[in-house]
Amino acid sequence: MILYAIRQKSTGFFIPVTHRLSRTGASSQPKEDCIPRLFKRKSDARYALNMWLMGQWYSHKDGGLEYNKDSSRKPEDMEIIQVTLNDTQTK
Repeated sequence: MILYAIRQKSTGFFIPVTHRLSRTGASSQPKEDCIPRLFKRKSDARYALNMWLMGQWYSHKDGGLEYNKDSSRKPEDMEIIQVTLNDTQTK
């Protein structure tokens, strides 16, 4: 099975799975020891990366969204990588 993950080039850290109700995971920072957030389609990973690069997103009580720009997030330091999962279970 082919999946995609977002990795920070300078550290090798991944954007982690979030347990919060977030479609983008845009508040998460790359972490060293984490379960990486995986995407079925490269386009989904690209969308999440673009949202993450914009900054940290916040929901308002009225249902609107707002983000705070984070100048430490550099597009040239991030990449989408392909991950292959193999079933190693013997039958």
